Amino acid sequence: AFLREQCEEITAIAARQRSGRQATASPRDARREAFSVVSVSKIITRHPSLLAMSVNRKLRPTLRFLMHHYPECTLSTAMKLCTFSLAGNIMPRVRLIERHAADMSRKPLPVWTVATVMGFNVDNFCCKIGVSREVYAAEVASCVADFEREFPLSDSARTMDAGFSIRMAIKASRCAD
Repeated sequence: AFLREQCEEITAIAARQRSGRQATASPRDARREAFSVVSVSKIITRHPSLLAMSVNRKLRPTLRFLMHHYPECTLSTAMKLCTFSLAGNIMPRVRLIERHAADMSRKPLPVWTVATVMGFNVDNFCCKIGVSREVYAAEVASCVADFEREFPLSDSARTMDAGFSIRMAIKASRCAD
């Protein structure tokens, strides 16, 4: 049901964008609009791991974040990006890019799609935007804390998800090295 709602929301957004554009759209725009309307069955076929993800703690927050910061992102791409940690990968990179863009004294970055940004390994990403691994690790820690405040785990989920805490501690120590 959640994926169906997301497909309907994307379809509505695409329709609003279409109605706001000029009557003469390029073939590229027509292709983008055609690909933005993806059926639930195709999404599940392409990304079966979505069935194991929490709607409230994984899918909904990630999709909302991506649609807010990258409105041109298709639902299929957004669903693929749900395999990345929102607080551990996506949010820190978007925040660092936004901070870089706000600093007028720095050279502007190229316009990257979210898929491109997530395709960079941490060292390459840090190098491209000119930050150290320490700054990146601090941003990850800040994003994880913000995410936990906004989407707290219940006590039963916290004991079941001790593996997540261990993985995040390992990831934070790797970023600090």
